[in-house]
Amino acid sequence: MRQFKLLPSFANVAAGNTTTLELPLGMTYDKIHLSYAGVTLAQLKEIKLDVNGKTVQHFKDGEELQARNKFLGRNVAAGTLDFHFKLDELKTLEEQRMFGLGTANAEGHPVIQNVSLSIDIDAAAAAPVLTAHAIQSLPSPIGVITKVKRFPYSLNAGITEIDNIPKNPQARIARFIIKTDANIEKIELEVDSAKAYEMPKVLGQKIQVDHKRSPQTGYYYVDMVLEGDMLQALVLKGVQDLRLRFHCADNTTASTPCVVIVDYYDGLAGL
Repeated sequence: MRQFKLLPSFANVAAGNTTTLELPLGMTYDKIHLSYAGVTLAQLKEIKLDVNGKTVQHFKDGEELQARNKFLGRNVAAGTLDFHFKLDELKTLEEQRMFGLGTANAEGHPVIQNVSLSIDIDAAAAAPVLTAHAIQSLPSPIGVITKVKRFPYSLNAGITEIDNIPKNPQARIARFIIKTDANIEKIELEVDSAKAYEMPKVLGQKIQVDHKRSPQTGYYYVDMVLEGDMLQALVLKGVQDLRLRFHCADNTTASTPCVVIVDYYDGLAGL
């Protein structure tokens, strides 16, 4: 059976502080539900999930995480911010559970010493209150997890090409999420000189909606697993050259900031 538990208290919950929740070890985390009051999503900043001191998921703020959940068709509610480790958007229960955050130790797997969730609370927060609950399943060692990595760039009018997205040969890429104010009209993904994705924004978003995604304003997406099949994620083993090209409208201001957020399916030892 699944266990539905209140987690220990966050430490140092106050405006202007970095608050940390140390997750109890042993069980597998399917989801964490963060309840918040006296603070806005935008005021919950630099949200990081660390395993053994290594950041495996990083969100600029609560609004960015909430936008991700909306895009993936996950239920969202005011006053709650959800962290999904079990991936309900995948088709089979076996695949969904494969990505649960295991924290038990077992021979042949990384030894888990600590898992923590840290958040910077903006100094302007009125009277922040944070509590967290978890849905947990049976103990398991850490295996394949979703890593959320952020890479800053800038975009210009015309074509901007990015060719240095990190590639761990043991990993796959589930999706690219591009966060920017630039007016992107078309995105291309080229893998070893072969086009893997070439879509104008409007058609790309239409196809995403066809697959029960919900594109969000200020974000552009290249989602490789729209059909809910983890095996359709981009295999990085053997890939020598990986390029993203952004075709931006002429009204895009030069050097418009852009963050490419990459969802990797990876083990703890990877990127």
